[in-house]
Amino acid sequence: MKSIILCKREGDKIAEEAEWIKAAEIRYIKTEYSKKKGTYKVYGTDKGEYLECNSIEKTFALFEEIDGFVRADRGVMANLNKIPDLDEKFQLLVYDENDKVTIAPARFSFVKDCLKKVLGSFR
Repeated sequence: MKSIILCKREGDKIAEEAEWIKAAEIRYIKTEYSKKKGTYKVYGTDKGEYLECNSIEKTFALFEEIDGFVRADRGVMANLNKIPDLDEKFQLLVYDENDKVTIAPARFSFVKDCLKKVLGSFR
């Protein structure tokens, strides 16, 4: 089932936490305009109206709840279920020759331990 990350709107307030909303739950998508935000999309569902989440923190918080996803560096969420190689010298997760992501020095041990757990679950 296809899903999208959205934040619930209640009046003028937007929820602090993002939610996964299934495409099948969406009744309509419309655009609205404000001088402050410009044009933006509003998703109507049985549970109310939602807006797209522009916060990386909200998006990352959702992904951190999914097994295998870890925050590797500032602005970097990695899916360890894709079994990347660990380059310990340069502190990188290497998915293939042209697809690498950085690991923050402060998070290296944590990411390495998480990768060991993922690898253990595949054996």
